[in-house]
Amino acid sequence: MAGAAIDMVPREEGSQTSESVTGTEELECPPVERRIIIQRISRQLIELDREDPTTESNNRKRLELKRLWNNALLIHTLPDEVLTQIFDSFQASLRTSSPKLSSSHSTSRGSARPITARHGLMLVCSHWCNLLVSTPAFWRIVDTKRRVEWMRLCLRRSAGASLDVHARVQDRYALDMLYPQVHRFRKLFSSAGLSKPQIQAALPPLLGGGMPLLEYLDFSISLAIGQRRPNADLSSYLTSQQFPRLQTLHLARVISPRDKPLYAQLRTLYLLRCFHSVSFDDFLDALAGCAQLEELTLDNTLHSLSGEWTAQLGTGTIPHRQPITLPSLCELRLDENASSIIPYFLAHLRIPVSTSLRFTSDFHLDADGGGSLDPAGKTLSALLPPNPATTLPILSTTTRLATTFMPGQWRTWAHGQPQTRSPSDLGPGPAGSPGRTRTPSPSRDQWQSQESLSASFPAVFTLFSKSEMGLAEDPWVGRGLGDLVECFGGSPLTALEVDEHTSAGCTSVAGWEGVFRTFSRLEELTLHCSASRVELSTAFLGLHAASAGPGVSEDSLAPVACPRLAHVSADGWGTAATYEAMRRCFRRRAERGAWLEVLHLRHLFDGEDLTAEERRGFVEDLRQVVRLVKHN
Repeated sequence: MAGAAIDMVPREEGSQTSESVTGTEELECPPVERRIIIQRISRQLIELDREDPTTESNNRKRLELKRLWNNALLIHTLPDEVLTQIFDSFQASLRTSSPKLSSSHSTSRGSARPITARHGLMLVCSHWCNLLVSTPAFWRIVDTKRRVEWMRLCLRRSAGASLDVHARVQDRYALDMLYPQVHRFRKLFSSAGLSKPQIQAALPPLLGGGMPLLEYLDFSISLAIGQRRPNADLSSYLTSQQFPRLQTLHLARVISPRDKPLYAQLRTLYLLRCFHSVSFDDFLDALAGCAQLEELTLDNTLHSLSGEWTAQLGTGTIPHRQPITLPSLCELRLDENASSIIPYFLAHLRIPVSTSLRFTSDFHLDADGGGSLDPAGKTLSALLPPNPATTLPILSTTTRLATTFMPGQWRTWAHGQPQTRSPSDLGPGPAGSPGRTRTPSPSRDQWQSQESLSASFPAVFTLFSKSEMGLAEDPWVGRGLGDLVECFGGSPLTALEVDEHTSAGCTSVAGWEGVFRTFSRLEELTLHCSASRVELSTAFLGLHAASAGPGVSEDSLAPVACPRLAHVSADGWGTAATYEAMRRCFRRRAERGAWLEVLHLRHLFDGEDLTAEERRGFVEDLRQVVRLVKHN
């Protein structure tokens, strides 16, 4: 822009233009002449400041010069339609990046701070102010928590536009103002407290007449401690006839709808601790018609579906009915459901390979979900259906895998990537290595947050289970690596990351040997052992054992396990046994022609009070059998 907008006051009636810069027609000019006009205006303002600033004539001239200054800025050459789109994008970005900036800043009378982001735009200049005031779409957000006068102003200025409403059932007076406007609702975010009479009084006038324009509905209520049934039954209100344009439905702690055509029109469905007036089979029939459903989240809600299906939980029985297909599904979340319910539900689905998945289970929910607290078999693999190859094709296409062992928790992230390179090109050797094309790998933050994954890895599969036991008491704690083999044994895995946050011994030599024998195409290995006194040696002893095998001598020329393994990164508890296990393993691999390209030893903590000279000696020994050793 040619300059910044200066203090602006709306033009007074009858005010005259400065003698040197007159009229607005001079502003329809090329940028060079526009800058000249701005310079002239600046000089005239300086001259006016030297004169008596209190005269009425000089005040009028100053106001007019400021108006011309603002009108001369390049942004004011944009059509109003373009400006409104810019303003709308600005407000949307604030709601996404910092909700506090787009909501209330100050509601006290006499405050100079803008109440909303819209107010801040209105204070820039009179042109922006007039444009915003006269655009109904900028007044469509109505919140019952604000003052009644503000609500009236928004409703009046938004006439002709649809509304985005934030309403609380307890705000009865504000709701009375909104009831006549429900036909204009485009989005409705509604919450209710514990008062059942208030909820029952608000639902008929709010939802009973339908909302022909509503596209987004978020309705939640609170439950008292120990309350088993919700205070709101939306099943009779939410129908496709009453809400023909509804596409996004978020419900929490209510009785869910039963109208199948309503489900068929949804693109997003989120149910949190909801209760159902339909059976398990009826719910599956409703999902079967969801051809355009893109996001499905069922959070602690499956257990309340009625029917005899709970008798089959934990039996491993494959259902006889044909699995349903959700062809448009991009994201599936099954959170806080009992570990016996998740596999049974998944056995009824056919999920596209590109779908992002997250399954979260608390084993102690099994008591309420029809299962038992017997820890036998309660591992990550227990969350998978009896027919995983049919239901979850991602398990056979995973190329990158990360798993975390924490006290009472197991997390596994899987990333599927189409193989676009020939086998001869596979390998993550260091930059410049001949004959190799390095595949960029996610950073550590990307491994631990599926929301920040690169677009190069669109398919994400997350398993997360937990128990109230500490890892030292968990009888299934040693099943971690076995889970990986059992769940992903048929996948073309090329990168593996294991993060161990416990000293209870989640990994063993035998477990690692099974991993390396199963995932023979492995190219990258990352080990994090942040807990105290967890040695890294088990992984390298397992790799060595996988290469040796039963009856194979040290001098044998038999192929090594994972011949493409080229990059290893490790941090944790470093002891003489750890260094010796690495030296022995990588020496054998080098002798068989399977040189490790890069060994990155990051933050290898001293576990035996080794001297600096001893550590340097170990590192020098490793450099004899590894092409590049990085030691932090």
